[in-house]
Amino acid sequence: MKEKHMTNNHIIAILKTMGDDVGLALREKHLPVKLLYALRRSLPEIEAAYKAYNSSLTEICQRYSVTPGSLEDCAEDKQAQMAAEINELLNTETTVRVHTIAPEALNACGAGGFDPLTYAEIDRLWWLIDEEEG
Repeated sequence: MKEKHMTNNHIIAILKTMGDDVGLALREKHLPVKLLYALRRSLPEIEAAYKAYNSSLTEICQRYSVTPGSLEDCAEDKQAQMAAEINELLNTETTVRVHTIAPEALNACGAGGFDPLTYAEIDRLWWLIDEEEG
């Protein structure tokens, strides 16, 4: 496992793309063991980081008497201040332990009985790729 530095924005994007139809289908594919293991081992770490973000977002919303889904209900004189706090939270960098893979691990997809990956599916795996090896 490697520690990766990601903003909360990146964490939200990972969960959003891994939770859409393409991301869910990706998790059901017959993938090389290293790739599948990295994905299954790392997603809970991303989800844990999201929980910390969400807890902080909830605290901010409570201070401004709004719910996360209705941020526009904030008092007009406090909107800019609340937006600044949420923006700061979104851009806050956090360390997430991720089981990374070498970029070459993707080459096995589509060969040897493994399912091929589409560009959209590969794009969802950027956070698992070990930058030091590729």
